[in-house]
Amino acid sequence: MRILSLALVLSFFIPLNISPAEAKSRNWRDCESDSAKRAMRGCSRIIRRGRDSHYNLSVAYNNRGNVYFNKGNYEKAIADYDKAIGHNKKHPDAYSNRGTSYSKLGQERDAIADYNRAIKQFPKNGMNYFRRADSHSAIREHDRAIADYDRAIDLISIHQRATLGGENRACLPCVYNNRANNFIAMGRFVRAIADFDQAISLDPQQHANFYGNRGDAYAKLDRLDLAKKDYLYALQLLRPKLQTSPTANDRASIAYLWKQLGQPKKGLLHALIALEQTPEDFNTWDTLGGIYEAMGKTEKAIEAFRKAIKLDPIHKTGVKHLKEAETRGLY
Repeated sequence: MRILSLALVLSFFIPLNISPAEAKSRNWRDCESDSAKRAMRGCSRIIRRGRDSHYNLSVAYNNRGNVYFNKGNYEKAIADYDKAIGHNKKHPDAYSNRGTSYSKLGQERDAIADYNRAIKQFPKNGMNYFRRADSHSAIREHDRAIADYDRAIDLISIHQRATLGGENRACLPCVYNNRANNFIAMGRFVRAIADFDQAISLDPQQHANFYGNRGDAYAKLDRLDLAKKDYLYALQLLRPKLQTSPTANDRASIAYLWKQLGQPKKGLLHALIALEQTPEDFNTWDTLGGIYEAMGKTEKAIEAFRKAIKLDPIHKTGVKHLKEAETRGLY
């Protein structure tokens, strides 16, 4: 189904060597706030004033960059991370944050270069390996991705045992999930299932994607009974979200699951709604193409697959789907 990205709301870095007076100032309290409005206001005032040390200005630019990132304004985020690095080339977060912004823009080579710099500075931060692995995966460098996922798992597991909190703790099941998806891409389905099992054991109730992805691996092995069981359980986990505020990813996942269960009509509306919210998502266009194809609407399927390929030209599965649909359209 899908590679899971981090729940990326980038955290703010608290400056450690500012004076007590600065630490208590309103601008710094705002700049370090979890409130986007307050952080933007406080950091911008510090930047405009320009009287702080290079270290502190790097913090202000990084924190404001995080606000832009969390609003989806990745170009402005990158510009602020550039400034943060300019003031402090050893900033602990700016390279990684800039790399993640590049990744959001599909500039995976630039992202990898920044993750390399982050890893060079902080070789024991598992999250940087995780992020670099996802970038390698996005450009189909599966061997390199798996090597980075391996390292991320080792480091994040160590951090958990050391009670190192937050982001490291939360992402470990996603690392197993994403590594498993790379094993699927390499045709190593049994190995993928082992990783999905591990992801599910760590987070059995939260991620429908784990079950849907494991269902895909079972389907590749013609274990259709187990595949169906996983698809149905994934739907069960997603249904409550339809009663609240389903995301585009939730809708796309539901559409995909109904397609896999042989009931494409039930997934069609979800796919269309998902694309209204995220029209640049390759996976959802690919799912929509599969739905139309299963419904016998070959021309619409070809159109959807072509849009998917335009968004991700090197995706082998998408190219395969398009060629199959175009072949069927000739008869």
